Amino acid sequence: SAQNAIDSIKKNGPDAPVEDNS
Repeated sequence: SAQNAIDSIKKNGPDAPVEDNS
């Protein structure tokens, strides 16, 4: 979901791979 992607960026930083399963 979009929220999961936001949480991933907050936790891992903007350069980390983001799981976007929206």
